[in-house]
Amino acid sequence: MEDGLDDQWLCNCSVDHQSLAQQKWLCTVADGESCDCGSGCAPQGNFYTPTILTLNLDALPERLPLVECSPACPCVKKCANRVTQHGVRVPLAIRPLSSELGLGLFYSPSTDISSAKGSFMSLAKGSFISLYAGEYLTTGQARTRWARQRSDNASRERQDSQGQGNYILSLRLPGQVIHIDPRYKGNVGRFLNHSCEPNCVIHPVKWGADDPWYRAAIFTRRDIRPDEELTFDYADASGSALQPAERRRTIAAQEDGTTEQSERVRCLCGSDKCRGWMPFDGSW
Repeated sequence: MEDGLDDQWLCNCSVDHQSLAQQKWLCTVADGESCDCGSGCAPQGNFYTPTILTLNLDALPERLPLVECSPACPCVKKCANRVTQHGVRVPLAIRPLSSELGLGLFYSPSTDISSAKGSFMSLAKGSFISLYAGEYLTTGQARTRWARQRSDNASRERQDSQGQGNYILSLRLPGQVIHIDPRYKGNVGRFLNHSCEPNCVIHPVKWGADDPWYRAAIFTRRDIRPDEELTFDYADASGSALQPAERRRTIAAQEDGTTEQSERVRCLCGSDKCRGWMPFDGSW
């Protein structure tokens, strides 16, 4: 191993790494290239725990995307470095909440037939829930849609069964901002509500070093009880989005009322750490 670095997180790819930091978090195989790791990619799990395939959140580099094995990598489909590529693998249920909140997404092992014979288990910290799927928008398109949603009071006050009021997710990455709108095209990820004290987190993922598409992947940030609602902090979704200092300034502006009144929406998460207002990133 070059430079004597610990290889416990590595896929054993023979392609040159771009930086020392990247050696700990990506498989560098590009489309059309081959890889010498075979079926033994990251036997120690890179940033995934290989036995139960949970993300090691505590070891994750801040603001760097996960890069899973690409379709060109000859490893098996069950490789420990392909966790987000197989769709939803945990039992979920969409359930009605209050009239103000609309619908929510719940971890629901009682809906899993395979769980029927045993006691319902908690979902481990770092478990993959789903991708936050939707239409990828330019910044101009995102501004137009956000303005349209703001002008519709009903969409700002509640989320209904048609997905009204869904959040346009903005992933801020080095050199670019990616906007994902699930309102018209999406998956179960759009039913996660905001919470100021969330139990899930968003992290950007690529499927191969040369993959042009950054995907927003939802992981649990702590153990989840059976039938517990799944939530994430919309400020932290930009939180792949915002640098910590920027995030604090945005939250402070919301709390002290310096954010424009027309852009503020009451937060109804009900957590002990509720900030009172929904996060709003007006920088784009």
